[in-house]
Amino acid sequence: MTHPSLPATLPSYNDDEVTSFHPLLGFALNAALLNLGLDADFEVEHHFPVRRLIADFAVVKKSTRGVILFIEVKRRPGDVASTRYRVQAQSYVTQSHGLVELPYYALTNLEVTAAFKHSPSRPQVEQQLLDLGRLEAGRFSTTAPSIFFKDLVSIAEKLLEVSINDSGIYHALSGQLVTLLQNRAGNPNKWHELMTVVGYEYVR
Repeated sequence: MTHPSLPATLPSYNDDEVTSFHPLLGFALNAALLNLGLDADFEVEHHFPVRRLIADFAVVKKSTRGVILFIEVKRRPGDVASTRYRVQAQSYVTQSHGLVELPYYALTNLEVTAAFKHSPSRPQVEQQLLDLGRLEAGRFSTTAPSIFFKDLVSIAEKLLEVSINDSGIYHALSGQLVTLLQNRAGNPNKWHELMTVVGYEYVR
């Protein structure tokens, strides 16, 4: 397999997801497989069908055809923090009966990425967030394309290694967050105080 071609420029928030964002992520995932020496055993599939859904990307084990990682792509950093879009990414795992070998999924706008591992014992998507440190490749408007591409490939490598080795560790706050927020629902000051702490821990 030859090294995938590098897109010439970084996208902007108003660009089309499929024509501008997807090629860049496809490049990063395929480059990461090559760098890790895993391209003989795994492949990246674009627009992977999951019943009536279409996942943007799936990483598939060639020998079993089992999916070890789904990735959903959005355009803006705020989309990565959206519960709605996180649930959308999660749905590829929960709806792909018999297709999933390992229940990992990620949501990204390329600048920032969040990774998750589905578990029935952690039913809320916020409880499935993994602690992989800062998964940031930079900013479309200010980061040099060469630096952005390099860091995006590094993020892809981290996602692949965690998924393939099934070594994902849940974020320390993720299992407690839903309960903590529910307990503070009637006290706006306490609720916002908690969210401030959570936000700091998430980006630290």
